[in-house]
Parts: sequence; C-alpha cells; structure tokens
Amino acid sequence: MKRGITTTLLHADRQSSVEHGATHKPVHVAAAYRHADVNDLVGVFQGTKSGYSYARQGTPTTAALENKITLLEGGKGTISFATGMAALSALFMTLLKQGDHIVSSQYIFGNTNSLLSTLQRLGCEVSMVDATDVNAVAAAVQPNTRMVFVETIANPGVQIADLAGFGRLCALLNLHYLVDNTLSTLYLLRPYLVGAV
Repeated sequence: MKRGITTTLLHADRQSSVEHGATHKPVHVAAAYRHADVNDLVGVFQGTKSGYSYARQGTPTTAALENKITLLEGGKGTISFATGMAALSALFMTLLKQGDHIVSSQYIFGNTNSLLSTLQRLGCEVSMVDATDVNAVAAAVQPNTRMVFVETIANPGVQIADLAGFGRLCALLNLHYLVDNTLSTLYLLRPYLVGAV
C-alpha cells in the first residue's frame, strides 16, 4: 500500500529500531560520546566502525532526522546541516575547484548570492542567468562549466525555473545539477525527479 507523506512520516520510527522500546526516536542532547575501548573510538573517527564521537560529526538525533528525510525523499542518503548556507557551502566546496564555472539562476536568495561572490574570490567563475529560460542557461555554458544551480521557487521573487529542462540539459552535457528546494520542499517536489543530484 502506498502511503502519503504524512502517514509515512508518522510511522517512520516504528519501522526502525527505537532505543529502549520507545514509540518515537528520543532527542539526544549529548555533545560527546564515550566508548569502552579507545580502539572503538579510533574506528568511529576513521569510519571503520559505526557510532558517535562528537556532536559536530553527528548524533543519534541527526541520524534519525537524516533517515526520515531519506525515506521521504526516496533517496540514497541524507546529510543534515545547521543552516542552508552550510549545506550549499559544503556542496560547492565538494563539487567545484578553482577554474571551474557555475551557471546560476539570477533569481536567488541574497545570502546565496553572497556565497557565489565568495566562490568567485576563490577562483570559480559564475554566470548569472534567467532561470525561467533553458536557452539562457545553455548559452552561458562554457568548456569549464561544472554545475547549474537554481532554486525551485526563487526567494524572494518567486520566479519558477524550468527544472525539467535544466535536468535534460545537464544530463546531456554531464553537468552537476543542484537545486535549492527550500520553498517548495519535498512535499511539492523531489528534485531528483527532474534530474538534480
């Protein structure tokens, strides 16, 4: 039986193992986690053993959130961040390097615009285009273009990007396609359905 988004979210905890028989995941407020053996802690830090060490690297609470988002999105995995700018910074820093070019919607959140300015100071080229027109994006692509970035619904102007058109273009040109889905959320759109990564 296919469940709606609210029913899926409501039953998510019961479909996984909840500590101590609780019906919902508890909130863990600890910042540090101990291990009986220092080798266990070393394994957690090196990624060879599952577990937690320090809240900055994750907690049972953030893991529960990430698992629910992965379930709701139908994705392969989720990483949570304290802010949207932290998430975008991590993606840009992971996927781009000095000399790369990004084509971005000109209709974006002010702080995202500032982040793109920072990328320019770090040696990335940025072209701002009308995201309602896939031809404008195609015309801005250069040999060093690595990514196309848009918001599903622009903040604050509410322009609507040609999401499916950009997905086809990025697949054709083998470009990373990054979609900020803040305003529409996964309730209205799952970006992977239009080709975003």
